[in-house]
Amino acid sequence: MKTSYVPVSSWVNTLNNQKLFYLSIIDGAGNLSFVNTSFLRKVNQHSAAMRYQNFLEFVHTDDREALQTRLNCCNKTNPAFTAEIRIMNGKTHWTKWEIKSLNENGKSKNKFLCLGYDIAGEEQLKKYSQIADHNYQSIVDGLNTGIIFRDCEGVVIAANPRAAAIFETTIENLYTQKNLYSQLEIQDENGNKLPHSDAPFMRALQTGEIQNNIIIKFQKQKDIKWLLCNVQPLFENNQSKPFSVVTSILDITNEKNLELKVKEREFLFSAFMNNSPYFTWILDDKENLVFANSALLKYFHGDESAFGKKMFQLIPHQIATIFHHKHASVFRKQIPEHSVIKSLMADGKERVFQISIFPVSDGVGKMLVGGKALDITDSYRSREKIKRANERLLFLSRAASEAIWDWNLQTGKVFTNEALRKLVGFRINKSQDLEWWFERIHQDDRAKMKIRISELLEKKQQSWEDEFRFQCANGNFKTFHSRGFIIYEKDQPVRMIGSSLDVSETKYLETQLFQEKLKQQKQIAETIIVAQQDERTRIGHELHDNINQILASAQLYLSMLKTENKDLLTIRTKTSEAIILAIEEIRKLSKELVMPNLHQQGLIAAINTLINDLNYAGLFTISFSHPEDCDVESLSLHKKITLFRIVQEQTKNIIKYSGAKNVHFALDCTEKYFRLSIADDGIGFDPIITRRGIGLSNIYERAKLYNGDVQVITAPGKGCIMEIKIPSDM
Repeated sequence: MKTSYVPVSSWVNTLNNQKLFYLSIIDGAGNLSFVNTSFLRKVNQHSAAMRYQNFLEFVHTDDREALQTRLNCCNKTNPAFTAEIRIMNGKTHWTKWEIKSLNENGKSKNKFLCLGYDIAGEEQLKKYSQIADHNYQSIVDGLNTGIIFRDCEGVVIAANPRAAAIFETTIENLYTQKNLYSQLEIQDENGNKLPHSDAPFMRALQTGEIQNNIIIKFQKQKDIKWLLCNVQPLFENNQSKPFSVVTSILDITNEKNLELKVKEREFLFSAFMNNSPYFTWILDDKENLVFANSALLKYFHGDESAFGKKMFQLIPHQIATIFHHKHASVFRKQIPEHSVIKSLMADGKERVFQISIFPVSDGVGKMLVGGKALDITDSYRSREKIKRANERLLFLSRAASEAIWDWNLQTGKVFTNEALRKLVGFRINKSQDLEWWFERIHQDDRAKMKIRISELLEKKQQSWEDEFRFQCANGNFKTFHSRGFIIYEKDQPVRMIGSSLDVSETKYLETQLFQEKLKQQKQIAETIIVAQQDERTRIGHELHDNINQILASAQLYLSMLKTENKDLLTIRTKTSEAIILAIEEIRKLSKELVMPNLHQQGLIAAINTLINDLNYAGLFTISFSHPEDCDVESLSLHKKITLFRIVQEQTKNIIKYSGAKNVHFALDCTEKYFRLSIADDGIGFDPIITRRGIGLSNIYERAKLYNGDVQVITAPGKGCIMEIKIPSDM
């Protein structure tokens, strides 16, 4: 119902004289005391029956309450009003009424003059009736809103396709299934099951009252649907009980889901803001508090009653003054501002706040200002202490002659003093972090240092020292001896402070000393080997020239004995054979002891002579290969002797242990070393479990004397390959 207040005379003068007027007089409760003939015809009543009727009974139920309220408020101040209301006479008609108080002085009971007319003319109503009669089904079926008509028992008597689609069923099911409601498992807005008797259309049938904006939901499969229902009871011949109800149903699932998401986001926003350590707030352009989180309200002993009031009634005056200027600046410039402020609190203590003020839009064009602040007093003081400590450290590092560095473990940045910068030759800048330093550590030391530091931090050790090589600006490497001390805060490493000392000269001298000692050891070993060789040669010559001659003389004298005694003859023969065998063994031994003349004969010829002797013995087949372009004879005499003795030693091992059929010697060379290979197809051995005997030990020691390398490749049943590499004399 729409109402307004106007003078009666002015309103009557504007009426169209061709309209049909309805006239009645009612009291404050709506009881009729007079009606004109036009109104009687309008509501299909006789004059005698109208005396006991109430005007409100002919008014649509949606308009009754509002009209009654207007009647109650009509007084001397507002003696008249107009209202657009619906009059029912089997059909609903929109009418406009001028209602004026007729209250007379001295009388307590109020009377009202009601003058009305149809808003739509007869011709319009006729056309509307024709359209409704002929196109009702098309109109209803074309609506995007579900429409269901039920009779007084709640049985569906009509429904449009949209209603069937909303309930995910067919129109036939809506018409024929009486228990469809229970099958849909209808719930109210709170999720409680809604009995059939409490359904909106049943309440409208039972009470005769309109059911507006009732939200229900149902879940037929997985998805939940939210529906907005409006139920209009329909009356016949002004009866009090409806004979039917019409329900309009709107699917608001998307809107409801959006509403739930909005509520969820509002909840998350509220939870986030109230649990944030920041003080957060929003002000309008009058500096009234629109929002403040729990942290701010609690800190300044306020509550939500502060909303809508000046923010500066909540916070101390000194802070309020600072905030006022910053808020005004942001409102004016529309640019965020960030700063750190200090302020004395009510308890007389100074607090430090980090604040940010920024413009905020409410989404409809109104500009607000938001802010956040964090009490950083403790961290600020800690940073100030660290700053002062850094300043003292800087002065100390400048005064010190030793190279000092400070590694921030949280940022990875490395601070260095001037002494260290001079030592490495680089001008250090802020972009040169720890990774830059690691890249310049020698590749052989880099992985070791990274592992060392990782273990150090993992085990929470407090100090360390180590040596590494570092590439300076000129490309050369220096050896640094570094010491470090780690600083922990709350059991977490935050800084490592240390010093580095250039020990390159010391390391060079140590290396030189080591090389000199190694050289002396080699010289001593060579001297011993030469002495041994000389002694062996002397013994070999002595065996050959002296003992062999004595045995030969004994053999001669023995052969001169003449006897007919067969036993003595046998003894002489056996003795002669033993002496000949001894002479042969001594000859072989002396040949092994006496080194071939490698100066004149050469290493290749000596090895070939040895091979010829072995082939003559017929123990195995032996071969020897050596490229012509490999100048083996360029080796020093001692190295050639070493290679020849290794050939002799390994040949003995093959004869004694291998049972080989074939043996191959190979000798080749490169620019850096000479390689001797001795291979056999014997029984082989397990190098892991086989003890290294005197023969193998002699081979390893002889090669080691000249920085040589020995590799043995063998396995049981796989033969044996021995490779010896000795550096060339170049």
